[in-house]
Amino acid sequence: MGLVVSAPFIFFEYEIGKILAVLQEKLDLAKEELSKCQNSIKLQTEVLKDTGLFSSKLDNNAETAENSIEEVLVKRQELKPHIAVTLLPGLPAYILFMYIRHADCQNDYEKVQLLLTATIYTIEKVTKKGHDDIDIIVLWLSNTVRLRHNLKQYSGDKTFQTENTSLQNEQCLQNFDLTEYREVLSDTAVEIYQSLAWHIQEKIEPLVVPAILEHEEISGLTSQIPSGKRGRAVLSSWDSEPFLGVQKSLDALLQELNYIYKITGNHGVDPELTVQIFQQVR
Repeated sequence: MGLVVSAPFIFFEYEIGKILAVLQEKLDLAKEELSKCQNSIKLQTEVLKDTGLFSSKLDNNAETAENSIEEVLVKRQELKPHIAVTLLPGLPAYILFMYIRHADCQNDYEKVQLLLTATIYTIEKVTKKGHDDIDIIVLWLSNTVRLRHNLKQYSGDKTFQTENTSLQNEQCLQNFDLTEYREVLSDTAVEIYQSLAWHIQEKIEPLVVPAILEHEEISGLTSQIPSGKRGRAVLSSWDSEPFLGVQKSLDALLQELNYIYKITGNHGVDPELTVQIFQQVR
């Protein structure tokens, strides 16, 4: 006599099969996503190797860490502004934060301290050395602010989690409170910002004064031009020369301001910060 399988057992086996199929599908999707992430990391690693920002080892030694970062940013200067604009805006900040998250996952506070201390020290040194290069100043202002934002957004503080996605909240730091380093980065960003504002003022001041003076002068001349001449399609040389002088000064000023605005956009400076910069130097 053969074994008779009851209907409830068949139904149970069928349900188990459905659950296994769903789990297998999720596993396949997870493997596919993992493969994409690995390929993305590999591609970004190659880019970072080309720019000199990637090191396969981060030695737990303050002097080694500082020397390594300084070698890239100060001495070798591989991450030059014209290279940085071809990469994702804020990429150095994201990569540094990736290292910090890795150290956090390992519960290695010493490594976190060494990395952040070396980074802050080197950024300050780079910006002081390149204080007369607006591209360098803007590049590291953007990345300093971005690194601070990342440390705040992924700090695990509930105050900063309200605008995060559930996935972003899962990626928050687990072991360390880096509030003190956020404050230091904030102070560093303020110093770089002030240096940038001073640099812009130095650039545009020689252009602003002639434009204002010539504008006032031409306003006075215009009021003295006979009404019949004001309506002519083509002005005489007596009429046109002052206008050309004003236009030249204004064009030079606008060109310089547009150039500064373009740089801030290329390096991914926050729009609110860009507005603040222009408001301060106006």
